[in-house]
Amino acid sequence: MVQKKVFDDYDCSHNRLENLKGAPEAIGNFKAAHNNLSDFEGSPQMVDGTFDCSHNNLSDFEKMPLNISGIFDFSHNKYTSFKGLPLYIEKMNHTGNPFGQSSSSNLAFKRAARTER
Repeated sequence: MVQKKVFDDYDCSHNRLENLKGAPEAIGNFKAAHNNLSDFEGSPQMVDGTFDCSHNNLSDFEKMPLNISGIFDFSHNKYTSFKGLPLYIEKMNHTGNPFGQSSSSNLAFKRAARTER
Protein backbone atom coordinates (compact mmCIF):
# COMPACT_ATOMS: atom_id res chain seq x y z
CA MET A 1 0.00 0.00 0.00
CA VAL A 2 1.34 3.42 -0.93
CA GLN A 3 1.26 5.94 1.88
CA LYS A 4 -0.04 9.37 0.97
CA LYS A 5 2.12 12.08 2.51
CA VAL A 6 2.08 15.81 1.90
CA PHE A 7 4.65 17.88 3.72
CA ASP A 8 3.16 21.28 2.91
CA ASP A 9 -0.33 22.66 3.43
CA TYR A 10 -3.46 20.83 2.26
CA ASP A 11 -6.63 22.88 2.08
CA CYS A 12 -9.98 21.30 1.22
CA SER A 13 -12.12 23.95 2.94
CA HIS A 14 -15.39 25.28 1.47
CA ASN A 15 -16.06 22.21 -0.69
CA ARG A 16 -19.21 20.73 0.89
CA LEU A 17 -17.24 17.57 1.73
CA GLU A 18 -19.08 14.93 3.75
CA ASN A 19 -15.96 12.87 4.50
CA LEU A 20 -12.18 13.04 4.21
CA LYS A 21 -11.62 9.79 2.33
CA GLY A 22 -8.60 10.13 0.07
CA ALA A 23 -6.86 12.74 2.22
CA PRO A 24 -3.12 12.37 2.89
CA GLU A 25 -2.14 10.14 5.83
CA ALA A 26 0.53 12.56 7.03
CA ILE A 27 0.49 16.28 6.42
CA GLY A 28 1.89 19.67 7.39
CA ASN A 29 -1.11 21.97 7.94
CA PHE A 30 -4.55 20.52 7.14
CA LYS A 31 -7.61 22.69 6.60
CA ALA A 32 -11.07 21.17 6.17
CA ALA A 33 -13.17 24.04 7.51
CA HIS A 34 -16.64 25.03 6.30
CA ASN A 35 -17.65 21.62 4.93
CA ASN A 36 -20.39 19.13 5.88
CA LEU A 37 -18.22 16.74 7.89
CA SER A 38 -19.91 14.70 10.61
CA ASP A 39 -16.90 12.50 11.44
CA PHE A 40 -13.16 12.20 10.86
CA GLU A 41 -13.22 9.12 8.65
CA GLY A 42 -10.34 9.35 6.20
CA SER A 43 -8.54 12.15 8.02
CA PRO A 44 -4.73 12.23 8.30
CA GLN A 45 -3.28 10.28 11.24
CA MET A 46 -0.51 12.79 11.81
CA VAL A 47 -0.64 16.56 11.34
CA ASP A 48 2.66 18.36 11.73
CA GLY A 49 1.06 21.78 12.09
CA THR A 50 -2.47 23.17 12.35
CA PHE A 51 -5.57 21.01 11.88
CA ASP A 52 -8.60 23.18 11.13
CA CYS A 53 -11.96 21.41 10.98
CA SER A 54 -14.01 24.36 12.19
CA HIS A 55 -17.55 25.09 10.99
CA ASN A 56 -18.65 21.50 10.32
CA ASN A 57 -21.11 19.09 11.98
CA LEU A 58 -18.59 17.19 14.11
CA SER A 59 -19.60 15.92 17.55
CA ASP A 60 -17.00 13.29 18.58
CA PHE A 61 -13.26 12.78 18.23
CA GLU A 62 -13.33 9.21 16.89
CA LYS A 63 -10.98 8.58 13.94
CA MET A 64 -9.30 11.97 14.21
CA PRO A 65 -5.51 12.42 13.94
CA LEU A 66 -3.58 10.88 16.82
CA ASN A 67 -0.99 13.65 16.84
CA ILE A 68 -1.44 17.35 16.08
CA SER A 69 1.72 19.36 16.69
CA GLY A 70 0.06 22.75 16.11
CA ILE A 71 -3.37 24.22 16.75
CA PHE A 72 -6.45 21.98 16.61
CA ASP A 73 -9.32 24.26 15.61
CA PHE A 74 -12.66 22.52 16.09
CA SER A 75 -14.66 25.66 16.75
CA HIS A 76 -18.28 25.97 15.67
CA ASN A 77 -19.16 22.28 15.66
CA LYS A 78 -21.41 20.19 17.94
CA TYR A 79 -19.03 18.97 20.65
CA THR A 80 -20.36 18.59 24.20
CA SER A 81 -17.37 16.80 25.77
CA PHE A 82 -13.60 16.41 25.52
CA LYS A 83 -14.04 12.61 25.74
CA GLY A 84 -11.89 10.81 23.19
CA LEU A 85 -9.64 13.77 22.48
CA PRO A 86 -6.15 12.57 21.48
CA LEU A 87 -3.44 12.82 24.12
CA TYR A 88 -1.14 15.13 22.18
CA ILE A 89 -2.43 18.43 20.87
CA GLU A 90 -0.28 21.54 21.19
CA LYS A 91 -3.17 24.03 21.46
CA MET A 92 -6.88 24.02 20.60
CA ASN A 93 -9.74 26.35 19.77
CA HIS A 94 -13.23 25.17 20.72
CA THR A 95 -15.27 28.39 20.52
CA GLY A 96 -18.90 27.98 19.49
CA ASN A 97 -19.37 24.41 20.74
CA PRO A 98 -22.09 23.65 23.33
CA PHE A 99 -19.59 22.89 26.16
CA GLY A 100 -17.79 26.22 26.33
CA GLN A 101 -17.30 29.58 24.79
CA SER A 102 -13.68 30.48 25.63
CA SER A 103 -11.52 31.03 22.59
CA SER A 104 -8.58 28.68 23.06
CA SER A 105 -7.16 26.17 25.47
CA ASN A 106 -3.98 24.26 26.01
CA LEU A 107 -2.45 21.97 28.62
CA ALA A 108 -5.25 22.28 31.20
CA PHE A 109 -7.78 20.94 28.72
CA LYS A 110 -5.42 18.18 27.56
CA ARG A 111 -5.38 16.96 31.15
CA ALA A 112 -9.18 17.17 31.35
CA ALA A 113 -9.48 15.13 28.17
CA ARG A 114 -7.23 12.42 29.59
CA THR A 115 -9.30 12.06 32.74
CA GLU A 116 -12.58 11.88 30.78
CA ARG A 117 -11.43 8.92 28.67
